[in-house]
Amino acid sequence: MRSFLNGILAGIVAGIIITITTITFIIIWKDIVAPDYFQKISTEVINSAQLKKLMDNPELAFIPQLFANTGGLRNYITLLGANIILGFLWGLGYVYLRKSLPRHWIFSGLTFGLFAWLLGQVPVWALLAIHTQFPRTVLGGWALGGVVACLLGGLAVGFIYNLLQKETSAWRREKEYKKEKRRGRDEEEKVREEKKEKDSGKQTGER
Repeated sequence: MRSFLNGILAGIVAGIIITITTITFIIIWKDIVAPDYFQKISTEVINSAQLKKLMDNPELAFIPQLFANTGGLRNYITLLGANIILGFLWGLGYVYLRKSLPRHWIFSGLTFGLFAWLLGQVPVWALLAIHTQFPRTVLGGWALGGVVACLLGGLAVGFIYNLLQKETSAWRREKEYKKEKRRGRDEEEKVREEKKEKDSGKQTGER
């Protein structure tokens, strides 16, 4: 039971890490694939060089719409809530698969994160790439951001779970030590009582 609680806590931390990574990557990638002057194309006049780039790459006019609802405190809070729920499931999954993963927390975390990315995200990116006209620069960025977030999330799960398990083991050892110490005192007290009764019996017999 304690292991599952440790896994859940580790998963929640991983969810927070994934959220921070995702938001950071969205902001960075948005500026790479859709520079500021293309984001404002409907309200501002662009120069001839920018216009030529837009004509050669018409998807640039569509890209800002893909990022239109990715910012704002409300969206970030929603993303955090969704990733905390995801992290909860990650934690349970990590505990369940822990014995099948590499022993060291770094490799087990990376393996788990990569497995989660391959299982949960790659099929989605593949379907979008095959069946939609999404700009490949956007899909590629989202896929790259996804694998980075999953790997960092996996490392977070592995590290926090390993740390909590060590704390749990130390707590259990201390608890066992106190129990053994208490048992030893009880045994010594019992021996003293028996010796006292025996000595009392001898004194009574001598009288």
